[in-house]
Amino acid sequence: MDATIYAFATPEGRSALAVLRASGPKCGEIIQRMAGRHLVARQATLAKLRHPVSGEVLDQAIALWHPGPASFTGEDCLEFHIHGSRAVKKALLIALSTIEGCRLAEPGEFTRRAFLNGKTDLSRLEGVADLLEAETESQRRQAVAQLDGRASDQCNLWRILLLDIMALLEASVDFSDEGDAPREVFEEAMQRIHVLRSQIHGHLGCVGAGEVVRDGFKVVIAGPPNAGKSTLLNLLARRDVAIVTDVAGTTRDVIEVPVDLGGFLVKFFDTAGIRRTEDRVERIGVEKAVSVGREADLVLWLTALGPAEVDNPGHFEGSPVLMVYTKSDLCKEFVIRNSDVIISAVTGSGIDSLFAKILEAGRGAWDRSYSIVFVNERQRACLEECLRILDILIESASASFPELTLEWLRAAAQQLGRITGRIGTEDVLGAIFSRFCMGK
Repeated sequence: MDATIYAFATPEGRSALAVLRASGPKCGEIIQRMAGRHLVARQATLAKLRHPVSGEVLDQAIALWHPGPASFTGEDCLEFHIHGSRAVKKALLIALSTIEGCRLAEPGEFTRRAFLNGKTDLSRLEGVADLLEAETESQRRQAVAQLDGRASDQCNLWRILLLDIMALLEASVDFSDEGDAPREVFEEAMQRIHVLRSQIHGHLGCVGAGEVVRDGFKVVIAGPPNAGKSTLLNLLARRDVAIVTDVAGTTRDVIEVPVDLGGFLVKFFDTAGIRRTEDRVERIGVEKAVSVGREADLVLWLTALGPAEVDNPGHFEGSPVLMVYTKSDLCKEFVIRNSDVIISAVTGSGIDSLFAKILEAGRGAWDRSYSIVFVNERQRACLEECLRILDILIESASASFPELTLEWLRAAAQQLGRITGRIGTEDVLGAIFSRFCMGK
């Protein structure tokens, strides 16, 4: 990290203002050569920015100086708030490139330096990445909770509990020649291990709900041909994303449309009409429809009102199915027994009721989202491995061999350390930082 890095923290293109960030040992030199004056730490200062070689005035800007280690990255940092024209931004980048030891930052490099300098941890970084990608209110709230250190705080509490248990076991080893004392200490340690295991198991059960908020509630629109599936998708998307005709088998592939429904991300999947067919391409579409339906959080089984209604054929074992009767505008007098929802995608009748049913189906996950600590697959894997190790420990623990129990506890602590990035982070850093822009 000897180089000083720089990049714009604001998007490309023309704007009223743009913010350029820099971090590294050359920040002081950049300020002197370009602003030509001393800056008070963490105080906005109006300055003329000059080319460090020619001395030409490039812009009049607000300059901010953040000396390390009290900065985002832990290094000396600076910010120039400049006018956001393409010409000014280009001139500033060219000027900085003339200063030896300075280079353009790579995606996520500022945050990487903050992590390496101990200013943040891995779970908080995942919160930053999720916040940058948040599209709904629920995603924003969950990402802010991660950024605020909810997962880190919980892992630290568990690590402290583990250390206390290990200290107890170490004491049982040190005083193994003092009668019943070691066994009593061992039994107390095992009681604490059971409490820890129960807590981790409880949090693990909520990870799925966190993933639903983060990745979206998956709703598959399925049914026989000409049931109005593509028409409903177009209504939900508020644009023509799927071809609608009266020809059976028009839809052959899965079409995905994300929708912000009441502040929650819902992903709708339009699928091929499910029926027996000799058409090879259509048959592949039907197989895809069944496959994606089995992985859905909710399946909307659409069938048109009328004498030829088609019941749910039972293709989607494991996925909840909501019966939706369509084309009510064409069959107003028809009465359906035990129906869940009756809609018309043409007139919009019943759509609010459909939305309410979908929100109700996802409510369990969304209601828990505000108290969820661990939210993604990487964190889930670490918790599962920690739980597996504790299960082995509980099954094999013996007061006669506390040293073995200590080794299992150290292995469990390592898995918790992976969540916050205390150990074993290199294999996941690249994947996380690839989601960041250069100015982050």
